[in-house]
Amino acid sequence: MKIYYYKQQRNTFELFGKRSSPIKLRYLIIGVLALLVISLSVWKLKHSSTSQKIIEIPDQVQTSQPLSMQSTTLDEETQATSIKIQNNMEQNSQKNEENLKAEEPQTAPPSSSLENKTQTVTVRSKDTLGKIFSRMGINKNEAIQVIKINDDSKALKKLIPGQKITLSINNHSLQQMRYTIDPASTLIINRISDSKFQSQLKVANLEPHQSFTKFTVYGSVGSAARKAGLNGKRTTQLSTIFKNSIDFNKGNHTGDNVCVLFQDYYVGDKKVKEGEIVAAEYKTATNTYQAVRFTDPQGNSGYYSPDGTSMQKRFLPAPLKFTRISSLFNPKRWHPVLHRFRHHEGVDYAAPYGTPIKSVANGTIALLGRKGGYGNTIMIKHDSSYSTLYGHLSKYACGLKIGSQVQQGQLIGYVGSSGLATGPHLHFEFRINGVHRNPLTVALPSGKSITHACRNKFHIEVKKLLAKLDAHKNSNRG
Repeated sequence: MKIYYYKQQRNTFELFGKRSSPIKLRYLIIGVLALLVISLSVWKLKHSSTSQKIIEIPDQVQTSQPLSMQSTTLDEETQATSIKIQNNMEQNSQKNEENLKAEEPQTAPPSSSLENKTQTVTVRSKDTLGKIFSRMGINKNEAIQVIKINDDSKALKKLIPGQKITLSINNHSLQQMRYTIDPASTLIINRISDSKFQSQLKVANLEPHQSFTKFTVYGSVGSAARKAGLNGKRTTQLSTIFKNSIDFNKGNHTGDNVCVLFQDYYVGDKKVKEGEIVAAEYKTATNTYQAVRFTDPQGNSGYYSPDGTSMQKRFLPAPLKFTRISSLFNPKRWHPVLHRFRHHEGVDYAAPYGTPIKSVANGTIALLGRKGGYGNTIMIKHDSSYSTLYGHLSKYACGLKIGSQVQQGQLIGYVGSSGLATGPHLHFEFRINGVHRNPLTVALPSGKSITHACRNKFHIEVKKLLAKLDAHKNSNRG
């Protein structure tokens, strides 16, 4: 380090040290270092909260020793002084922390165990059962165990934001859980051993309440129905019931009269479930059409005319809304992927990727999975004679498996290009007794009529529903 001073005798600056002894230079350096250390310690002590300890620095340094020993002694003393200052600062800091802790209010440490704690939580957006368990301090692996108990507990895979879950916890383990799926259904989970749970689905008794509306068509049937109080679902249902009897896309329907009897379900005074149309009448200028809903002992429901004839055709003409038919039923078609002639035993409906696919009739799923060149495939048996196949799907509808019952018009999957396909489309096959038939030209059977075994029950239901319909129709309501 170069230090300059002004020398008055010569009016010049000289480098200090050229004429000075090494001892004086060492004194100066030691002094500067000591001042820096003292200043730093004083500054830190001033900023501490409580007691400070005065640090004693030797006033004089013995210089009676030889020059080399004197230098060594000074260095050792400087180091000792620095260490002493640092130790004093650390002791002061520890004492200050202890004093601060003593001044803080004493609180009980949080308990590491959650004993017999019951708490209700609200499901957040994008919540999973595992996330909720983690927030509540429950072992996350127990969420997987609970979901896998049975089909009822699978409802916990998709929690509904805003719903309530009540958890009983003991030592970070779930003891009981109650989840309100809807106002009529509550899922209860109980621990029965250290590693097992059981589930119970409690369903409240639903009370059916029937309502009535009537209207005259001005403009479209849909707009008139909505003005009369029918929501979108029931308006669509009404047109579906009568679509094989009335062409709603053609002709002028102004002046047509419609009566609808529909049903909802309540728990006490609260509506918890929307039901179906149970009876309806559509009167044009020339004809009157009536339909009633009937469920057979096997649980199959449908709409029938008063004489027991189905209002629906047994099969839909097509399983989806398509843009064009890209390939026809052809015993000798040139295959675009295999590049050879091959039987094409169905019809290819071109449609955008992800277009919904529906079952053309009631039935049971006989196959769901990969099937060679068909890719992702569903096969449905409609009875002992009729079956249909749906190929090249991108994915299946949720909840379906082999053995699942499906209804006509029910969503079963989505258009894709899995398997041997050059682009998104649905390959659709129609089979009678295992023999492939052209879906576009096959004679489709009419809807099933009421069986002989159910006729007595059916006629009792029809008489009751039509009497209610007439009573409301002739009243001033609607």
